[in-house]
Amino acid sequence: MIERISPTNDLAFKKVFASEKDKDVLAGLVNDSYGYHLTAAEIELRNPYSIEAYRESFRDNSGADEASGAKKPKLRQTIRDVTAVLKPQNADFTAELQIRPECYFLPRSVYYPCDRFCDGYNQDPKPNAAGIIDRYSSLRPVLSLNITRFNLFPDDDEAWRIFELYDVRHQRHFPQNYLRIGYFELTKKNFDNDNQRYWRDYFLGGEVADAAPEYIHRAARLIEVANFTEEERKMVTAEEKAIATYDADMYYAYAEGEAKGEAKGEARGKAEREAELILRMLANGAAPEHIAKLTGIPLSRIEQVIIN
Repeated sequence: MIERISPTNDLAFKKVFASEKDKDVLAGLVNDSYGYHLTAAEIELRNPYSIEAYRESFRDNSGADEASGAKKPKLRQTIRDVTAVLKPQNADFTAELQIRPECYFLPRSVYYPCDRFCDGYNQDPKPNAAGIIDRYSSLRPVLSLNITRFNLFPDDDEAWRIFELYDVRHQRHFPQNYLRIGYFELTKKNFDNDNQRYWRDYFLGGEVADAAPEYIHRAARLIEVANFTEEERKMVTAEEKAIATYDADMYYAYAEGEAKGEAKGEARGKAEREAELILRMLANGAAPEHIAKLTGIPLSRIEQVIIN
């Protein structure tokens, strides 16, 4: 019998790192990643986890459940896994977990923190020294943490890196670190500190060493099956099934393409296999946004398949 939910499951990730009562776990992850000393009270969650955030209604082909006429629950996924405000730094924080390779993941990982930074424009403008309202005054730094289970930077074995605004000519950092984009590659072996290694072990299997800090042990306890409601377990199962379907179908698609080895009609065959994959994942409870996140297929293409 399975005792733990996978730490890389989307619902489990949010349940562990975006719960109000467990913010000490998120504080530990942020501190071990950026070298801060934040407490749970110094973090304000922007999208705290709740079962309601995962529940939305959908209709079957007839528009309602055949037996009761009631709408059926459907798993809803989000792209930004965790968002918060780090109060001492007056900075926004975002964290995303990506377990499948995606060809556009790197530009996407830059787009989201930039988008978050721009969202602050004119939100709470303050007057400048001349008494004129400064619409840029509410812009604040953004820290982004991207955790991947695949290699993003193949040239070395460094598991953790941070990119910032930097003057390469004069070798100076920007006066204020408005953007700090971090990457934590779980496939790598070189770490800045032991706690990052403990986090790697947690994400890859849920097991942590005895020497790991209490907040990492707490994270491991939180993903025990007993801590999930029946509805949450069903949602987890639906997602895991969708991922398994994706893996199996992609393997089949590649194997079939290699076996045929024919250039003629290849584009059409790929489109058909892609559409079949989308429909199967939809049937298994995956939302369009989640399919796009897992497969790298553009959301517009997924919506096109749904319409047709």
